[in-house]
Amino acid sequence: MLASANSREYWRKVYGVERWEDIPKEYDSGFNEKMRTLIRERHNNKCALCGGVEINNGLDVHHIDYDKQNSAPFNLIALCHGCHTRTNHRRKFWQELFTTYMQNVPFEMMSYVRAVM
Repeated sequence: MLASANSREYWRKVYGVERWEDIPKEYDSGFNEKMRTLIRERHNNKCALCGGVEINNGLDVHHIDYDKQNSAPFNLIALCHGCHTRTNHRRKFWQELFTTYMQNVPFEMMSYVRAVM
């Protein structure tokens, strides 16, 4: 996927890299409840897709690239259970959609997770 100039600038600012694939994966083993809580908080405890809140079951945390070993904050997004279930089909579509979404997440939201970890 070709990255826009804005994407590359954002990745340089947040991670010091030019490409999505080069984002540090220092959080690979950090996919735990603390990380999931931080990702949910980053998205204001709302589903990033529909804006809904799941009070009883909490929000799921989805790996955008479907690689469970890549738990970098930039690769994680909060989804309600219904929306998370939808991502099991048409994976390329969802990966591109959420990658674009994350490219537009404000710097403050991204740095929040890195600062707390």
